[in-house]
Amino acid sequence: MPEEAPERVSATDAWILEENVEIDPTLEAFLAVDPPPVYVGFGSMVAAQAGELAAQAIAAIRSIGGRALVAGGWADLDRFVPAAEDVLVARTVPHQAVLPRVAAVVHHGGAGTTTAAARAGRPQVVLPHILDQFYWGRRVAVLGIGPRALPVPIATADILAERIDTAVNDPRMRSRASALGAAMRNRNGVPRAVEILESLTLT
Repeated sequence: MPEEAPERVSATDAWILEENVEIDPTLEAFLAVDPPPVYVGFGSMVAAQAGELAAQAIAAIRSIGGRALVAGGWADLDRFVPAAEDVLVARTVPHQAVLPRVAAVVHHGGAGTTTAAARAGRPQVVLPHILDQFYWGRRVAVLGIGPRALPVPIATADILAERIDTAVNDPRMRSRASALGAAMRNRNGVPRAVEILESLTLT
């Protein structure tokens, strides 16, 4: 916690809900093919340019010889992205089950997706839209688990291709992401949060 934080403020690790979900057969088949796809998803972001942004990301992935797994999310990206042999569009994607099996994660920088990608041990390319997403994009770069964040207004296929290529192929970045994922998977803030809440009920 920063020094200026109030004394009664406590910090925990991320709260992780362990999920046991079955992967859709179509998605499972897509994940089983080499090379592993690059995940593209913008969570709850519903920006007007979401469709164009997804198209730029797919063009970037194709330019480096990759395949794309696109999560529809709140922006309903499945409306804009046609399925192809090298592109699978899924309405929802269970992060815990799928992200460990992708080559890299291209996302908006929300706290939840950033945590899920980090726990999966995968490099990240962050395209922040608003608020704390810029903070998380900065943290990804500082930790060496992804290239410098690329704000949505300046994202183009060419710039994205460079960053995605780095995320997928830089051995040092992949090693750092893998090591951080292993450390994070041993941590869960839920037990600590329960302890804090129970202590409050006794005071």
